[in-house]
Amino acid sequence: MNSLGLFFATQNRQIEGRQLFEGSIHLLKKAEPNTLQPNLQAWMALFEQLDGDFDAAQRSIQASLETVKQLEPTIAKYKATKAFVSLQHGNLLVNSSPEVAVIHYQNSLTLLDRDADPWQYAEGLFGLGMAHYNMGNYVQPKTFLEQCLDLREKVGEKRKIAETFAALSMNANWRGEYDLAVQLAHKANHLYQELGDRINRARGLGDLGTSYTWADKPDEGLPLLEESLSIFEDLGDQVMVARAHYRLTGCYGKTGDLENCRASAQRCVELSQAINNYALLSQGYLMLGMASVCEESFDEAGTFLSKAHKIAKDVKQVGIEGLITSTIALVDVSRGHLTKAQNRLNQSLRIALEYRDFATITFNFVGQASFWLALAEKYPDQQTYQKQAIVLTKQSYAFPLYNPVHLDRIIGRHYQALISELPPEFITAVQEESRSKSVWE
Repeated sequence: MNSLGLFFATQNRQIEGRQLFEGSIHLLKKAEPNTLQPNLQAWMALFEQLDGDFDAAQRSIQASLETVKQLEPTIAKYKATKAFVSLQHGNLLVNSSPEVAVIHYQNSLTLLDRDADPWQYAEGLFGLGMAHYNMGNYVQPKTFLEQCLDLREKVGEKRKIAETFAALSMNANWRGEYDLAVQLAHKANHLYQELGDRINRARGLGDLGTSYTWADKPDEGLPLLEESLSIFEDLGDQVMVARAHYRLTGCYGKTGDLENCRASAQRCVELSQAINNYALLSQGYLMLGMASVCEESFDEAGTFLSKAHKIAKDVKQVGIEGLITSTIALVDVSRGHLTKAQNRLNQSLRIALEYRDFATITFNFVGQASFWLALAEKYPDQQTYQKQAIVLTKQSYAFPLYNPVHLDRIIGRHYQALISELPPEFITAVQEESRSKSVWE
């Protein structure tokens, strides 16, 4: 019964697996309470989490922890059992409290032997990478995920290798390594399609579609993302449906389809609330805020972005918090609160540079451009303001994560008004001077 449960776990069939584990736990209470029972309780927590029943998952993980406490440390399986329970506890919290999840993953790794149990050790490394990713730190995940990939390739389980390529692709997107992200997503998709089942097909298509969106090829990404969503909806996987809607918001935004962007962002918010996925919830509110900014509905944008910022701060999503802060600065500029906008932009930029968060830097460019354009308009005799406005506007268009039409609406028209009043040789000189500088300077 336990083996069948584990089989269903690897096949993403959580309903059958959950039923089998319930039966196993009932039998083990009489037969072998000291070893397998906490493992099965931890598996139950995972299945309940996948079903969206987070209260039940929390109860199961607590029961597992209590069972582990009752074990004698001298029992041969004690360390392995405690490591597995710590790992599953991290998995339960990685999307809602990633900072706490890091502690559980680290505890798990200290109990595991990399050579003796490479599968479990790789799981811990993957969890650590995703926890740091959810916190918006895009430096450390690369190291953890590459170590995880090395182990998983030695073990040879295709689905886990594909999962790691996909995670590395997502991390590369946020670092601005778009070509690498597409290559990694292709590798993930190839392995997922080889597995043959629908849920893995949907995963592969979603990863590849997302990488195309980031690489400024939303027309190529959109059909892949829509097919991925359709499969997840058919399968009833609410966690993956929420994530698929989030991915679609970015793609719809890049194609200029704000109506569908809003609809998918709203659906992402609703589902994320239902399944307690706070990492995804903050991003759903962020996308609603961005859609409102693109429509110049700044009061509405401020409401959505405030919600996004509070959630991101609560769950320690430092990188996402920086991205949200950059976008709130646009609202500040629209209200004439320039000092407040400047403070937010400086704070956001510090975070982005520390965590190598290229996505936040590109959004920061837009906020900075809006800020300096407002200053240049307010003080038309200040060449320093004019220079900064020109440089930041050009940077915003060079690394666009907004649709160009929306970018024109946010900063483009103000830029055109500025340069229409300036000598052409002044504009050329400023642009030439800025070309030699790196984004990271």
